[in-house]
Amino acid sequence: MQNLNNLKIKLDNLAKEKNNLESLFNAPDPLQIAKIHNDEFISLICALFAYGNAKNILNFLKKLDFNLINSSEEQINKKCKKLKYRFQNEQDITQIFITFRRLKQEISLKELFTSAYQKEENILDAILIFMQKIKALNNYESYGYNFFFSKIFENIPKSP
Repeated sequence: MQNLNNLKIKLDNLAKEKNNLESLFNAPDPLQIAKIHNDEFISLICALFAYGNAKNILNFLKKLDFNLINSSEEQINKKCKKLKYRFQNEQDITQIFITFRRLKQEISLKELFTSAYQKEENILDAILIFMQKIKALNNYESYGYNFFFSKIFENIPKSP
């Protein structure tokens, strides 16, 4: 029991040392952009683009105009020109912003995930409901777009 108490103390101290603004901005991290904007939709966009090299992710996220989520679809089409990131081309990124714009007009992410989760207290249900909502809002499909939002699963996934 003493070993567990010592481990807890060490982990708590490490959490205090690392879970702060200073540490967040010491190295490239997509959470930096999420923290600056403090918006649930922007945070999710940052999280979904967070695959690959952290420095490259951060550089890409800094290029995005997150105000587009609140703009017209015409503005989104104009402003996403020449943007690409790994598997997402210009059209994929345009459609991602259009999808988030539509979603934001309908429901908050907190409300969407919370209501889905509370039915069975299963996070996979909440993720599935989110993915179904995305598909209902925008039926655009491409490799990059589908990679970003993932495919709707029929069976419970066995991996992250």
